Amino acid sequence: MIERQVRYNIHTYTGEQEFERHKWTFMVINTPTEIERIRERIFRQLKPIRDGGFGKDILPDSDGLHYDCFWITSEFGKIEEDKIYASKKIKLDRDLFERDEISLNRYLNSILQGRK
Repeated sequence: MIERQVRYNIHTYTGEQEFERHKWTFMVINTPTEIERIRERIFRQLKPIRDGGFGKDILPDSDGLHYDCFWITSEFGKIEEDKIYASKKIKLDRDLFERDEISLNRYLNSILQGRK
């Protein structure tokens, strides 16, 4: 069974003129209400930000859990995990990045099948 969790990755751009040099990618698996609370905590830590989403839906056979995939660019290159999600189920995932729908479904299936 899929567990509630937060996964993230960060890519840093090293150009001299980059202000928002860190691109964060997040995947939150939880109930819709909790997803919004977690997003708020992430935004608070990384503001000012630009953001966008690339996937959001209910997970099949998950007792009502949803996922939300989104990215943020920020000047900040570090987060305090325990202030975002007070659980051991928050982790850096180097395989997480903005994807097309087919690639996102493959990534989600690897999580749902316990391979990630």
